[in-house]
Amino acid sequence: MIKTKTIHVKSSFLPVTENVTRKEATGETKKSFFGGDKPVMKNVTKSEIVDESFNEIDSMKLADDVADAIENLAVDGYRVVSTTPISSGRYHHDHELINGTNGTGGFGFGLGFSYTTAIIIIATKETI
Repeated sequence: MIKTKTIHVKSSFLPVTENVTRKEATGETKKSFFGGDKPVMKNVTKSEIVDESFNEIDSMKLADDVADAIENLAVDGYRVVSTTPISSGRYHHDHELINGTNGTGGFGFGLGFSYTTAIIIIATKETI
């Protein structure tokens, strides 16, 4: 008897990072105007994730996730039969009308693209 297993490995978009500056305590203190101790602060700039990409998949993470899924299947005695990418799409469009001295005109634009949403892995295992 052959047992079949299907695994869905979801992709994710690349994180968008920015350098963000925040005040952080140094661990030192100094005397305040009223005689108490006040923490010494300094500006620290760190790269932080602020959003996710609109159009770029994190292919390295997806590759690692697929490798992990295949390894887990192998540990359970399954053999990969196929992998299939699943694609989705996005689009954006806009237009603007312009009223000028010579009449009305305008322009528009549009873009569309596809990306890999997930990878489907199908594996089988022979059982007794």
